[in-house]
Amino acid sequence: MQRTILFVILVCLCYGSLASSYSQTRRKQPSPQPKASNPQPAEQVNKPSSTPHAQGPPVKSTSPDNVAQAMVKALKDNHLVGGIGFMDLLQLNADEKNALGSAPGEAFFISLETTGESLTDQQKLQGVMIWGGLFMSRRPLTPEKVANYLSRFRAIDKTTVDKWRTALSNSDEPGKSLSIMLSWLAFHDFLFEGGQWKKGQPDKAIARLSSLTKDAVSRWKVAVGKDDEAYGAWSLLAVDSLFVNDTFQQAVFDAAFPIAQKLLSAR
Repeated sequence: MQRTILFVILVCLCYGSLASSYSQTRRKQPSPQPKASNPQPAEQVNKPSSTPHAQGPPVKSTSPDNVAQAMVKALKDNHLVGGIGFMDLLQLNADEKNALGSAPGEAFFISLETTGESLTDQQKLQGVMIWGGLFMSRRPLTPEKVANYLSRFRAIDKTTVDKWRTALSNSDEPGKSLSIMLSWLAFHDFLFEGGQWKKGQPDKAIARLSSLTKDAVSRWKVAVGKDDEAYGAWSLLAVDSLFVNDTFQQAVFDAAFPIAQKLLSAR
């Protein structure tokens, strides 16, 4: 059955390449425009700069405006999509199709081997399509990026997934399958450096997740328009200014929340 599912995905990708002449709407990510440099006149060179953070490392700010902006950015950076569809495949160019290959099926079966879950054939097929959607959410796809995600799947063990689901249940999450937990972990980039865990992860994120309040998760879930506690909770974990020693700061969230709501409604 595994080979059959992988064959279905490969057929879909091949069919998508035949139809790509009708639509090649590759998502374009705007690149930041370089700012024109304005050198100071010679007589002003030795004057002290009035810019607060002109030098030194960036300072973590807990001002409501800055926290709200970080919350919205984290939500965007950690956006995940559902199943992969035919029209989604049409967006891939030839290089991306080659990079993706059979990766969704491979990642899905790695997760099943890790968790030991037993699924029906229909659930397996649906799973491969969902995993394909996760890869699509990280476009543009390159061989290196796809290989990194597959490495992440192999780096996540069942013990980590169990801990993650337990911590998530503290936030009123109704419970997801272990394989879905594993896939979500693999596609949250703030947890990884390339294909391996960042230093201190996943323990750091699990500690943060355990400290999230049900109130914050519920309100953020409604604000982002998703009927899923996990969707709201996970994006908050990437916002450093919401935590002190990995303990959630409810007051900081409360001050930033209305501003974040306005930013979301303006998108």
